[in-house]
Amino acid sequence: MSILVSGAGIGGPHFAYWATKAGFDVTVIEKAPKLRKSGQNVDIRDAALEIIKRTGTYEQILASSTGEEGLYVVDANNRVWGSWLVDKSGKNASPTSENEILRGTLADVLYQATKERVEYIFGDHITAVTDLDDGVQVGFASGKPERKFDLLVCADGMYSSTRKLIFPELGKTCLKSLGVVMAYFAVPLQKTDDMFARVWTTTAGRCLFIRPDKLGVMRSFLITRKTAIFDDIYKVSPEKQKQMFYEAWQGAGYETQRIIDGMMKDDDFYVQDVIQVKTETWSRGHSTLLGDAGYCPSVFTGMGTSLAILAGYVLAGELMVAKKGDKVDVAQALEGYQAKLRPYVLEVQQLPPGFPLLALPQSRLGALAVRVVFAIASLLTPLLVYLQGGGIELEYKLPAYEWPDAADK
Repeated sequence: MSILVSGAGIGGPHFAYWATKAGFDVTVIEKAPKLRKSGQNVDIRDAALEIIKRTGTYEQILASSTGEEGLYVVDANNRVWGSWLVDKSGKNASPTSENEILRGTLADVLYQATKERVEYIFGDHITAVTDLDDGVQVGFASGKPERKFDLLVCADGMYSSTRKLIFPELGKTCLKSLGVVMAYFAVPLQKTDDMFARVWTTTAGRCLFIRPDKLGVMRSFLITRKTAIFDDIYKVSPEKQKQMFYEAWQGAGYETQRIIDGMMKDDDFYVQDVIQVKTETWSRGHSTLLGDAGYCPSVFTGMGTSLAILAGYVLAGELMVAKKGDKVDVAQALEGYQAKLRPYVLEVQQLPPGFPLLALPQSRLGALAVRVVFAIASLLTPLLVYLQGGGIELEYKLPAYEWPDAADK
């Protein structure tokens, strides 16, 4: 069976790992001219952690982690209102995990683990998709001859261009905005910084989230309600985007002057709406969606990477189960993939009522209330962890697939 994967981020190469284990031929195509090393923190939780350990890459992931030691909720004077130590269980016992790693670093780990048995094509992307009775015909932006594959897996992110080719009627209707815009960038660590992340909520619907990295930088997130001043943010240059955030945060207090001054000098800056991707079905013909392209849960869940890892394992496993002789019943595999994973995805996507806007208050009293809620949550977490036997797990029973290599069972 031949499989084309669009996207060499995390979900695509991870799926390729298991698909090649199952004996399939996999090609991964990536629009960027080389592997993207940029991006902010991600981590791996719940059943996805068990899956990634089976790939043999987990020790490398730990060695490449950011070194974050925990999370503090602070006020404008840097007084701690709530705190969590780093979670070493992988079961949501803390908002920060021992496997915190940069998105680009994790993508590279998975690329290195698969490059010897996967065909990678960089600097090209899919421009045409034609479903056939026995596969899918794909055209390329480079003008290279069209190629036929048995299956197309779309794993190129929440703004996926390939999804538009598979489901042209969706347009932007599958993108559900949460009313929040975020700026991502990094500033240098100072000698006075420790290795604890910090969250500070202030007025006018703003929240600052800073995360230290043993590489010597502070990964920084400016989280803001998407008010009218940000309406044209995607129509202007990155420098103008920086200026918009700079003006919105000028004089906010706490560490913000240092952070926004550093933002103006950083080259790895980008802005993103906080959205969820919601589709009724993930597959059509011989094409399917994987990870954020089909069901982005939003950055606020902390589960986007874990869902992509879980999805890659389940999709590859279902393709293997649907193999009959030298043929694969693609329809059966895609049906099994969605049936086994969709209920869990919907659970992960379910946010508390009013969230995240209630966590981005307009007034000082509202900001105080948010800190109090965080403080109570940090006190209750150890009790919940104890009652649930060492972690706060989202229930998902990992399917038991009989992989050809007994070491991967």
